[in-house]
Amino acid sequence: MGKWTNMKKYDFIIVLCASRINNGKFDDLEEKNGMYLGGDDRMKAALDLNDQTNKFIVVGGGMEKEINERWLKTDDMYEYLLNNSVDSSKIIRVASEPDTTGNMRAIYKCLREVVNNKRVGILTNYYHIPRALRFAEDIFVEENVRFIPIIAESSVNTFPFKYWPQLIVRTQNEVKGLTDWNKGIYNHQDKPKQEWLGEINKKDLKKIK
Repeated sequence: MGKWTNMKKYDFIIVLCASRINNGKFDDLEEKNGMYLGGDDRMKAALDLNDQTNKFIVVGGGMEKEINERWLKTDDMYEYLLNNSVDSSKIIRVASEPDTTGNMRAIYKCLREVVNNKRVGILTNYYHIPRALRFAEDIFVEENVRFIPIIAESSVNTFPFKYWPQLIVRTQNEVKGLTDWNKGIYNHQDKPKQEWLGEINKKDLKKIK
C-alpha cells in the first residue's frame, strides 16, 4: 500500500490566483500584455488534487480594491471548485495584494499559525514554481512549514505548446524576478512585516478553527 493510503498527502494546498473566470474558463493569457498565465490548468489541477488535501487556500489580489471588489478573484476560484464537486467546507478564501509576494505575505499574515508544522502544497504552473517556492520559503523562514511544489501541468498531464512564444516571454520575466529577489531589489521586497496586507473571507473563518 502507498504511504498516503490512510491520510491526506497535504494538510493544505495553496492555489495561487488563476485570474478571473471568463465563459467558464480561467484565462491562459494575460489580458494586458498577452503573457502566458495557465489559469485553466491550475484550476483543473486543483480538482484533480481534491482527494489529496484537507483544505484548499485560494488566494488572489483584492486588498488594493474597494470592499465590493475585494473578493472577485477568490470568489471565482471558490465557485469553480464548488461547481465541480469540491465541498465548500474545504475552501478558505484569502484576499491579498496583486502579486506572488502579496499572495504569500497575506497567507503569512492570516494563517501563519494554522499552517505551521503542516504539509502545504503550492499549486501553480511550472514556470511559476521556482519563484513562488522561493518567496514562500523566505517569507516563512522563521516558521516550520513543509512547502511542497505542485506543478499544474504535471497533474493534468498537459503542456501549453500552442502558447510557446508567450511562455518564453513569461519565463524570461520569472528569471528576472528571481534575479531581482536574490539581489534584494524586487518590487516592495523590503516592505515591513507590519505593513503586509491580507484578509480571510469572514464566511470562511469557521473553517480554520
